[in-house]
Amino acid sequence: MESSPHLGTTSDLELRAGRIADPNIGIFLSFSQSIWALKTTLVDLKTKHAVAAEIREMIDTIRDIESIRAIPVLIPAILDLLRNGEVAVQKDTTEYQFRRLLLEIMNRLPVNEAVRPYVPQIYTCMLQILRKDNEENGSLASKTLLDFTRSYRALTEDFLTEFLAIFKEGLHNLKEVVVTTFSEDSAPLDPNVVPSSIRSFKVLGEMAMIIVIISQIHRQMVSGHIHATISPAFEVLALQSPAQQKARDDYEAMGGIWSGMALTIKNASGFSEFLHCQIKELMVVFRHLMGLNARKALLPHLDKLLDEDVLLGKGVSSKEILRAVVYSAIADLVHHIRNDLTLQQLARSVHVFSKIIHNPALGNNLHTMSAKMLFGLTDAILAKGDEKEAARLVSSMFETCLERLEALALIQDEVTASATQLKDNSEAVIIDSAFIEKSRPVGAAIYAMEKPEEFVHESRLMFRTLLHGFRVCLAAMKKCNATPPDGDVFLRLFEGCIKCMSLFDPDPRINDQNDAIDWFGHALLEMNLHVFQEVWTVKMDFFFKCASKRMILLNICQFLFTREATSPTLLAIVLGYLVDRLHLLGEYDDMTAAATIRLFKMAFGAVTAYANTNEVILKTHLPKLLMDCFPLAAKATKPTNYFHLLRALFRAIGGGGGRFELLYTAVLPLLPEMLDSLNRQLMASEGPTRDMIVELCLTVPLRLTHLLPHLNYLMQPLALALRGGPELVSQGLRTLELCIDNLTPDFLDPTLSTVLRELMEALHSHLKPLPANHHPAHTTIRILGKLGGRNRRLLTKEPALKYRQHSELAKVAITFGGSGEKLDLGPIMSLACRTLSKGSPFDRGYSYTLLENCMTVMLHEGISGQNLEDVFVQGMEGIFDGLNIPDLQPRAESFIRKVAQNAFEVEVWRNHSRGPGARGLLSSFLDSLPYGLARDQRAQAKVAQSIFVLILHDLVAPSSPNVTPQDIMGILHQIANRITGLCLEDSWIHKSAGCQGIKNLSSIPAYGTKWVMEREIDLIRTLLHVLKDLPRDLPRDVDEVTDLLLGVLRICTSELEIHGDSPGPARNKLIHLVGLFSPELQSSNAVVRQAAQACIGLLVSLSGRPAVDLLMPHRERTVTGIYTKPLRALPFMKQIGMMEAIRYCISLDPPLVELNDELLRLLHETLALADAEDNALLGRSPGRQSALEVIQLRVACIKLLTASMPLTDFFQRQAQTRQRVTSLYFKSLYSPSPEIKDVAHEGLRMVLTHQSRLPKELLQTGLRPILMNLADPKRLSVPGLEGLARLLELLTNYFKVEIGHKLLDHFRIVADPAMLTVPLTNNESITKLVRLANIFHLLPSAANIFLENLVNSIVQTESQMCLSNQSPFSEPLGKYLDRYPVDGIDFFMRHITFPRHMRTLRSILEAKFAPNLE
Repeated sequence: MESSPHLGTTSDLELRAGRIADPNIGIFLSFSQSIWALKTTLVDLKTKHAVAAEIREMIDTIRDIESIRAIPVLIPAILDLLRNGEVAVQKDTTEYQFRRLLLEIMNRLPVNEAVRPYVPQIYTCMLQILRKDNEENGSLASKTLLDFTRSYRALTEDFLTEFLAIFKEGLHNLKEVVVTTFSEDSAPLDPNVVPSSIRSFKVLGEMAMIIVIISQIHRQMVSGHIHATISPAFEVLALQSPAQQKARDDYEAMGGIWSGMALTIKNASGFSEFLHCQIKELMVVFRHLMGLNARKALLPHLDKLLDEDVLLGKGVSSKEILRAVVYSAIADLVHHIRNDLTLQQLARSVHVFSKIIHNPALGNNLHTMSAKMLFGLTDAILAKGDEKEAARLVSSMFETCLERLEALALIQDEVTASATQLKDNSEAVIIDSAFIEKSRPVGAAIYAMEKPEEFVHESRLMFRTLLHGFRVCLAAMKKCNATPPDGDVFLRLFEGCIKCMSLFDPDPRINDQNDAIDWFGHALLEMNLHVFQEVWTVKMDFFFKCASKRMILLNICQFLFTREATSPTLLAIVLGYLVDRLHLLGEYDDMTAAATIRLFKMAFGAVTAYANTNEVILKTHLPKLLMDCFPLAAKATKPTNYFHLLRALFRAIGGGGGRFELLYTAVLPLLPEMLDSLNRQLMASEGPTRDMIVELCLTVPLRLTHLLPHLNYLMQPLALALRGGPELVSQGLRTLELCIDNLTPDFLDPTLSTVLRELMEALHSHLKPLPANHHPAHTTIRILGKLGGRNRRLLTKEPALKYRQHSELAKVAITFGGSGEKLDLGPIMSLACRTLSKGSPFDRGYSYTLLENCMTVMLHEGISGQNLEDVFVQGMEGIFDGLNIPDLQPRAESFIRKVAQNAFEVEVWRNHSRGPGARGLLSSFLDSLPYGLARDQRAQAKVAQSIFVLILHDLVAPSSPNVTPQDIMGILHQIANRITGLCLEDSWIHKSAGCQGIKNLSSIPAYGTKWVMEREIDLIRTLLHVLKDLPRDLPRDVDEVTDLLLGVLRICTSELEIHGDSPGPARNKLIHLVGLFSPELQSSNAVVRQAAQACIGLLVSLSGRPAVDLLMPHRERTVTGIYTKPLRALPFMKQIGMMEAIRYCISLDPPLVELNDELLRLLHETLALADAEDNALLGRSPGRQSALEVIQLRVACIKLLTASMPLTDFFQRQAQTRQRVTSLYFKSLYSPSPEIKDVAHEGLRMVLTHQSRLPKELLQTGLRPILMNLADPKRLSVPGLEGLARLLELLTNYFKVEIGHKLLDHFRIVADPAMLTVPLTNNESITKLVRLANIFHLLPSAANIFLENLVNSIVQTESQMCLSNQSPFSEPLGKYLDRYPVDGIDFFMRHITFPRHMRTLRSILEAKFAPNLE
C-alpha cells in the first residue's frame, strides 16, 4: 500500500474507511463504490489492517464538525466487517489483530449526535461479539457497551433481555470452566490461544460492571430482570476450584487456616482472573442488596467493609484492579444508609474516603465520587446533635478538599509546563514528577499516565465538585457553630481556585466556566467580612495578573459586586488597587489594559447598583481619577487607555439619572480645571484620540446649570462632534438641541458666535436626502427651526475664501487618440493622499503608485512657482504617509531618499553655477519634512527619524568630488532652519520631533560638531524655549530635551582651552553661556529651573572654579528683580520660582548673595507667606490647582528659610525671627501634606543640631497643639499623631516616658470592638490606631515597660479584626520589638501556647520588620 499522509480530516478518514473495504479502488472513487467492492472483491487483509490502524489513530483527533460527515460512512462499514468476519483465536494471526483494531475504533468513537442513530446496530453487533468472539474482543465489546450506555442511555427491553441471557449463560459456563482449568490434572493454557468470550472470567467481570451501570441509570427497567441473575451469581460466588478446595481441606485438617493459592493449580494467571470475576460478581449482588431493606443488616459490619485489607486483600494486583469497583459500591452503601450510621461510623467513613481523595493512584472519577459522598454526609453528621464532633468532622472534610484543590492546581501547572516543553521539543526527555511516576511498576499517579486532554477533562469535573463541597462545608460549619476558617485557609482556597480556573481554558463551553465562577462566588460569600477583606487585599495583585490572562475571571468580581453584603468591601479594595496603579495603565499590553478598564467598569456598575453604600467610596477616588488621567496620558505610550477609562466613568455617573449627588459635588470644584485639561488635550490630538476627547467634553457628568459658566469650553468640541462619526454626531446634535431648548438667545448666541461658521457648515453637511442617514438630517432640520433664523447671522460675517497664488498650475499632458490635454494634478494628488491615509488597503497601493508617478513627472519638468511647490509639498506628505504602511514602506523610503538626493544635487549645482536654477525643489522638499517627522505615534515617529538620519548620511557622503564642505554646511543650515522651526510650534508632537531632529543633526559624522558650534546660541535658546513652552501636562520625554541641552553644551565647550596658557577667551565664553541660563533660575517652571541648574553645574565643573566666579557678573541681573518686587503681588508659581532662585544662590559655596537688609526683608516676607492661612492665600474661590500650588509655595518657603540658616547664623541677631521660624517648623509638622511635614522636619532637625536646647516658652508653644489633642481621644487626628512621631524623633529627651500610659489608654478607647467588627476599608479609626502604635518605638529608653500591654492590645485588636497575616500593626510593633529584642523574645516565649500571639510574631518575622529578633 502506498504511503498516505496523516491528515486527520474528514475526507482523509472517508478515504481510509473506503480503502478498508477495498484498497484496490482509486482514491477518486466514491465511498459507495468502496462498499460495493466490499461485497464483490477479495480484499488483502494486511492492507485492511494497515488502513484500520491509521483510522484508529485519526479517530482521536478528528473534530466534532468533521465527524458528522465521516461517521455515517465509517460505522456501517465496520459493523458489516465485524458481523461477517471470521472469529480468530490465535493471537499471532492477522485476522485476530484486524478484528481487534475494528473494535478499538468502535470503542474510540466520539460522543456525538451523529452516532446516536447507529446505537441499536452497535448494541446488536457487540452482543454478537460477546456470544461468539474471543475473550479480548469480548472485553472490548463490554467496554464499548459500558461507554455507550453511559453516554447515550439508549436502553431497550430487547437489548436488556438478550444481554442478561448472555450473562446468565456465561455464569452457567463458569462451573465447567473452573473444573476444566483449575484441577490438578488440567492441561496448561496455550498463551497464544484466546478463550471464547462466553467462557471468559474477564468478560464476565466486565459484563457485571455493565449491569451495575445499567442498574444506576435505568433502575426501574432493570429491577424486574435482575432478580433472575441473583441465583446464578451466588452459585458463581460459591465456586471453588478442585485443586484449591483439596489444598484447603488438607491444611485445615491439620488445624491451620488456609490462605493463598494452591501450588497444584496449573494456570495461575487464569485463577487470578477467576477471583477478580468473583469479586465483581459480589459487587453485583452487593449493589442489588443495597436496593432492598436488607442493607441495614450491614450496619454492624460497616467497619469491616471500610477496611481495605478486608475488601481488597493485600495483593498488589487485586488492589489495582478492584479498588475502583469496590469503593464505588461501598460509597453507594454508605450513601444509602448514612442516616442510620452512628457518629463514629460517619467519622470512619469520612476518614476512609478522605484517604481515597488524596490517593493519586486512583482516577479522578473515583476522587469525584468520594468527594460527592463526603458532602452528602454533612446533613447526617449535623443531625446527630454533637456540635463539637460535627465541627471537627466538617472542618476535616473542608481541609481535605482544600488540600486536594492545592494538589490539583500543582499538578495542572506541571502538566501544562510539560506539555509546553514537549510542544517546543517533541523529542525532549523531561525529568519531573510525572517522569518518576511513569517509572513506577504499579501504583503510579494517574495524571502521569493519562493524556493531558483527558487529565484536564477529569480535573475539571473534580474542580467543580470541590467548589460545590466548599460551599456545603462552610454552610455546615455555620450550622454547628464551628470556628470558621481563618484568613490563611481562605487565602489557600482563593489561590487554588483561581489557578484551577485555567482548567477551562481549552474548553469552548463558556457555561461551564460561568457555573464554576458562580459556585466559587457563593463559597466566597460564606466568609466573614473581615476575612473577605483580608483575602482580597492580600491576593488582589495575584488575582489581577491571572485575570489579565483569562478575562473571564473578572466575572468573579461582577458576581460579588452584585451582592449587597460584599459589594462595598470589594469595591473599596478594587478601586484602591486600580487607582494606585493608575500610572501603569498607559504602559500595559492590550490584554492587561482591557482587563483594567473592564474591572473599572464593573466597579462603576457596583456604584449604580448600590448607590447608598458605594457612592461615597467612589467619591474618595474621584479627584485622582478625573485629574491624574490627563498628565498621565501625556506621558503614556498608549494615552487612549486613560480616555477609555474616563469615558466609562463619565457614562457611569451621567447614566445615573441624577442620583449621584455626592459625585456631582465632588466633580463640581474640579470642573474648570478638567475642562481646561480636556481642551488642551483636544488641541494637541488628532484622529480617533480627538474623537474620544470630544465625546468626553460633551459628556461631562454634571447638570447643564453647572456648565453654564464654562459653556465656551464646549463650543469647539461641539463643532468637531458634528464632523465626526455617527455616534459623535448624534451626541453633538443632542447637546446642541439641549442648549437651544434650555438657554435664552441672549445668553447662547454670543457663546455660539465663536464657532458659528464651523457649526453651520457642519449642520449643512447633514442635510442630505436618502439613501443618507435620515436621523441626523431630521434632527438638524428641527434644530434649524428652533434657531428661528439666527443661523442667517453668518451672512453678516466676512466670507471664508481661499487664496491661490497667481502662478502656473501643476499640470501633466495626456494624449488620447492623437488629441492632447493637460490635467490639473492638484485634485488628483489630493485624492491620492486622502486615500493613503484613510482608504482601504486595496486602494492604497494604487494611490501610492499614482503619487510616485506624478511626483516623478513634476521632478522631470521642474518645480517653479508657488502652486507647483504647494502641490509638490502635498505629494511629498503623501509619500511620508506611505512610510507608515508596511507594504509600501520600502518603496516610500527608497523614493524619499532619491528625491532628497536629487534636491541636494540640484542645490549644489545651482550654487556652483550661480544661475537661476530650480531653487524651489530643495525648499519644497524641506517644507514637507516637518509633516513627515511630526507623528503622534511613537513607532511612526521613530521610522520617520530613521529616514531623516539616512538622508543626512546621504548628504554628507557625496558621490561627486565637486561637492565641497561649504555646500554641505549650507544645506545643513537650511535643514536646521526647518528643524528649529518645529521646536517653535505649539504642539508637543512638533517640538519633540524638532528636538529629535537636532539630536540627529548633532551626531552627523564629521559635520555634527561643526554645525552645533556655528549655531550654539540659537540651539540653546531654541531648547530653552521648548522647556519654557511645555504644556501643563508634562510629556514623558521631557528629560530627553534636558539631556539634549546638556549634550549641546558639551559639544560647544569641547574645544575650549580652559586650563591652557590663555584661559581668558574660554572663561569669557563660559561666563557668556552661564548668562543664558542665570535668568531661568527664577523661572516659574520647575523643569526649566532644574535644567538651568544642571547646565550651570556642567559649566562650573568644566571651569574647575567655584560657581560664584561664573555667576558673579550676572548677580545683579539675577537677584535685583527679585528684591525689588513684593512676592505677595505675584502669582504663586512665580513666587516659587524666585524663592528657588534665592535658595540656589544661598546654597552655593560660597553663597552668591550677601546677608543684607534686602535679603532679610525677603526672608521675612517668605516667613509671612509660610505662616499665612490657606484662606488668606487662596481668596474666595479656591480651586484644586490653586490648593496644590499653595502646598508647593509653603514647601519652597520652608526650604528657603532652612537654607538661609547657615548664612544668617541661624538668625542669631534676630531672636524673634528665629523663634518664629522654629514655631513655623512645629506648626508645619501637623500639616496634612507629607511634603510640608518632610521639609519642616528637616528644618527643625537643623535647628536642633545647632541649638541643643530650645527655650522653654518656644517648646511649650510648639508642643501645645499636640498635647491638647492628647488630652482627649476624640480630638486625635492622623496628621497630629504623625507630627507627634516626628517630634519624638527629634525631641526624645524633652518627653517623659509616662506619655506611653496616655497613648495606651487612647489605643484602648479608639479600638472600640463595635467599630472593629465592621470591616471598613480606609477606616480612619484604624489608621489612628496604627499611628498610635508607631509612636512607642520613639519613646525614651524606658518604654519597654509598655511591651506587654502594647502587644496584648495589638493582638486583641488583630483578633477582633480576624486578621491572620501581616496587618497594618505589624510594622509599628516590629519597630518597637526591634528596639527591645530581649524583652520581646522573653514575652513571646512566655506566650508560646497562645496562637494569636504566635501569629502576630510570625507576621513580623516574615516581613523582616524586626531584624534584631531573628
